[in-house]
Amino acid sequence: MVYIQDAVHGTAAAEDSLIGQAFDNKYRIVRVIGQGGMGVVYEAEHTTLGKRVAIKLMLEKYMGDSEAVARFTREALAASRIGNPHIIDVMDIGTAPDGRSYVVMELLAGSPLSKVIEDHGQMPPQRAINILRQVLKGIGAAHAKGIVHRDLKPDNIFLLDHGDSGDFVKLLDFGISKMIDPDLQVAATKLTTTGVVMGTPLYMAPEQAMGAEIDHLADLYACGVIMYELLAGKPPFDGATYAVLVAKLLTSEPQLLSEVRPGLSPKLVAAVHRVLEKDPQARFPSAEAFSQALPQLTSASAMELASTQASGKRAVVRGSTHSRGKRWPVLAASIAMLAGVGTATAIIIASNKSSTSTSTTTDRVEPAKMDPPVTPSSGLLTIHSIPPGAVITVDGKPFADGSTMAVELGKHKIHAELIGYHPMDWEEEVVQGVKSSVPLRLSPINVTSNTPPPKTGPAPKTGPAPKTGLAPKTGPKTKGLTPAEMEALTKAALPSEDPPKVPPPPPPIKRQDPPKTPVTGPDTKPNPY
Repeated sequence: MVYIQDAVHGTAAAEDSLIGQAFDNKYRIVRVIGQGGMGVVYEAEHTTLGKRVAIKLMLEKYMGDSEAVARFTREALAASRIGNPHIIDVMDIGTAPDGRSYVVMELLAGSPLSKVIEDHGQMPPQRAINILRQVLKGIGAAHAKGIVHRDLKPDNIFLLDHGDSGDFVKLLDFGISKMIDPDLQVAATKLTTTGVVMGTPLYMAPEQAMGAEIDHLADLYACGVIMYELLAGKPPFDGATYAVLVAKLLTSEPQLLSEVRPGLSPKLVAAVHRVLEKDPQARFPSAEAFSQALPQLTSASAMELASTQASGKRAVVRGSTHSRGKRWPVLAASIAMLAGVGTATAIIIASNKSSTSTSTTTDRVEPAKMDPPVTPSSGLLTIHSIPPGAVITVDGKPFADGSTMAVELGKHKIHAELIGYHPMDWEEEVVQGVKSSVPLRLSPINVTSNTPPPKTGPAPKTGPAPKTGLAPKTGPKTKGLTPAEMEALTKAALPSEDPPKVPPPPPPIKRQDPPKTPVTGPDTKPNPY
């Protein structure tokens, strides 16, 4: 570490003998201010200029290790080649009186990002985005020079104390950086080979953890882990041992940020999850592309507004936690809720002219919302189904019903399915600066068969049953008939326009009451009852 606060007192006691000494008659050692894995960091003063500097002196145990010496001096070589305001400035290298190598760097006043996370936990989104954008500027400059850091983590990100101007980022420790250019790699001495893992496990990309050859995309993955930790207050993966951690890294998907911390901008959630893809080619292609994908917010109130508007939405990502079986899931850019430049929406209305419906469906009424921001190469696609609940895909990727996604400009294939309704396919061209509404109306399936309708009562006892309009059970099949034959067969199957003649009911039988007194005669015996 290279910072003024939090001096390491235990190390100071061990290195007190160097305090007051001058290295190369130029740098007088003042005090110990920190210690890293390979060296102790001192505050020193240039004897001629009076300027305060930081000196990183290699630990004694590495003095005889030529590979460690080469790695130690690599930091000076890499940082000096980049020349970016967000990279710590390395001014000199030399050898101490006892033979150990040292590097002279600018002295920084502030705190490492790891301490900020430890003290405050989850960071406000606006501050996290501001910090990450500066990290991406610095690491993008390194990539442009053919240098991969390979050990990006909060300990190696330093926040300068600039008062009211906010955080200013400096990237530290290029000691295990990799030169992509073969000539530069030879010149700097290649310290690792394929199969050797270099870096900090919590922030390693999957390919780096497996010891495979890596490029700048591994640094972008580490930036995604750092951003996830800033927003969630914890890294996406952890484990009690290195083996457990790497197993999770290779086989599991991180929990959605929107579930860990509801209310985050869906565009921010989607960007972070995309850069955490296990497949390097599915991540953003560059640090600049990652930076552009982050929400363009300039005030805390704007971030609060975005979070409030997004609180009822869910970021749609490719290969989310609902698709655990896919090893290399594909994440998509997602919903956004702030003002943007160009939008396009798909209006998909399908109707089945041969079917009718007695039910009435009304469009859902959504609250007014602002258009999400888009990049010059993307637009907005908004789709919701009527009735709601359809399973929607755009170019084969999941698209949440009722959501808005930022997609690339051009034509996109849309597919929707809902049980009880006809599936739909549609091609919509997303054009920058074009706005339209977004109903997706599905047509219900009209189920027809030769099964007679259910009986409503007993059939009449006499007389033939009236025609029901059904085709005979046996007869020619309709498949393959000409239109004329089909029309004739349809007319024959329909009931007659005239109602069937029903014979008039018989006249009612007049009932006669029996006589009140029995009739008796000479041959008739009285009824004893």
